[in-house]
Amino acid sequence: MSVREAVSFGGVILLCLALLGAAAQVSREEFEKLQKRVAELEKTTRTVTAERFELVDEKGNRRAVLGESEIGPGLELRDEKGNSRAVLGSTSLVVPKTGEITKLPESSLTLFDKDGKVIHEVP
Repeated sequence: MSVREAVSFGGVILLCLALLGAAAQVSREEFEKLQKRVAELEKTTRTVTAERFELVDEKGNRRAVLGESEIGPGLELRDEKGNSRAVLGSTSLVVPKTGEITKLPESSLTLFDKDGKVIHEVP
């Protein structure tokens, strides 16, 4: 849930509380306490949970992806053309000479040049 969604969600909660307050004839003091509590929750909510996060540029191009793939978790950074430039975590590489696919572990860091060739790999 994004911060914007959380704030919108908080507004919906306030509206629901107002309707419930009127329907249940909650005292004004109790209603104000609930409003304050919702405002506190909106300020202190710092955890966002999701299966995948994508950072896009102003054109909508994916520039960073944090998530789980079929081979494991990872963080991928891409250039303006969408090419992978760095991967922290699980990834798979094709060995150019043999065409063999190598799967790298979650503990790996792989850097690529502008043409997609591996320039650094740990471990």
